[in-house]
Amino acid sequence: MKRTSTESQLKDSKDVTLISNYPFMSQLRQDMGDDLLCISSQLHYLEVVTANGKQLILYALKDAILEVPHDKGMQVHRSHWVAFEAIASFKRTGREGIITLTNGLKLLVSRSYIKTLSTRLEAMQLVTQ
Repeated sequence: MKRTSTESQLKDSKDVTLISNYPFMSQLRQDMGDDLLCISSQLHYLEVVTANGKQLILYALKDAILEVPHDKGMQVHRSHWVAFEAIASFKRTGREGIITLTNGLKLLVSRSYIKTLSTRLEAMQLVTQ
């Protein structure tokens, strides 16, 4: 049976697009990969950081957070979501905190998320404070 051009395009795009099951990541360049480290809100844009770099896309942070499973990471600030596996260190600084990611990027943790983050990291034995 001969494939139509539409079927061929769908098959080819499935073979090439190994980005992720997260719809917002389908907007990324293919060279960005699917190793999600963090996402940050930049006004109406979303800065998506993967192990291969970063890219701005037109997307809402709240919508992207809903697409990622809760066991993969968490929101740590009104402007930041971070993947647990991307956290290299977490340090409290007064009532707030700072996360350093495996790529060296530093993100603020707001006081409203600090206790939950500390508890999750301790339970997962990922990072010591």
